[in-house]
Amino acid sequence: MQFFLLFLPIRLSLGFPSLVNGLRGPLFHVEPPSRWIFSNSTESHLHCSAIGYPLPEVSWIDCKGKQISSIDNLRIIRNGTITFKPFSPRDFRPDVHATTLRCEASNTFGKIWSRPIKIAGIIDEDHRATVEDARVYLGNDGILQCNMHQKLSELVVVSSWLIDNSINVYPSPDFDGKYVMLPSGELIVSDVSLEDTKSIFQCRTLDKLTRKTKLSNNIGKILVIDSPSSALPKITKQVQPIRVNRNEVIVLHCVTAGYPSPKISWFFKSNLGSWTPYQDTGNRGGSVKRSILRLWSADSMVNPKYACRASNSVGSDWAEFQVCSN
Repeated sequence: MQFFLLFLPIRLSLGFPSLVNGLRGPLFHVEPPSRWIFSNSTESHLHCSAIGYPLPEVSWIDCKGKQISSIDNLRIIRNGTITFKPFSPRDFRPDVHATTLRCEASNTFGKIWSRPIKIAGIIDEDHRATVEDARVYLGNDGILQCNMHQKLSELVVVSSWLIDNSINVYPSPDFDGKYVMLPSGELIVSDVSLEDTKSIFQCRTLDKLTRKTKLSNNIGKILVIDSPSSALPKITKQVQPIRVNRNEVIVLHCVTAGYPSPKISWFFKSNLGSWTPYQDTGNRGGSVKRSILRLWSADSMVNPKYACRASNSVGSDWAEFQVCSN
């Protein structure tokens, strides 16, 4: 044992000089995210840095492993940072604004690469939304959808709805009233009547990068379906699964089409594996308003499976919801 302890430092100093002298290969200090989204109207800075001794050299490579360089007025590379300059729609270049890059750091002791980074430059002119009409039986709840290009989903959110050019509806934990805006951006119109067909609806969207808001290009309307003598309930829209963060309000909705107007009942799956009617427990727990179930996240973590049943004199429909925590 004594021989080993005396010999070990000599072996380290001869065989691994980098450990003694402080020399080491590169490690990322700031690694870029896997996706980088920016607007063509603003300047954007993508950072990458590494530590090591000697100080690593940082460069950027494309999907073919070729090092990329600065392009005047579009892209500038300096000290490990890419600056994407504002650009007009006619200056859009797929190899600059819609590509995949990696950050590379190297010194005399090694070389490392970042995860692939998908670059997405969004043209402000593409920031357009349209409202989809809602076709509803009398007495049912209607749901209006604000539609955008899929590539805008991470950049643009629905911030509010404008009704009849005068009423603004925002997301709210209070679900009382005729109109309810869901956290996901849809607008629910409760207990549709013929009077609702006279209203016009526009959604307002918010660009999270530029903080600019825009109204939808068109107006949406409630269209009443000619009511037959009876119609089997059908749940018209479901989202699966529901992903939530802790300490946030979760909203499940169960909008249906049917005549007579269906009755909505909510259930949760108990620890015994059976479906149990959900009781409205008020502000400290969950609350129910017809086609909407509001939950506190702590409640949803205890009972991650929920269901709604829509029933009338003709029959019923059933939908299940899985709540998953991030």
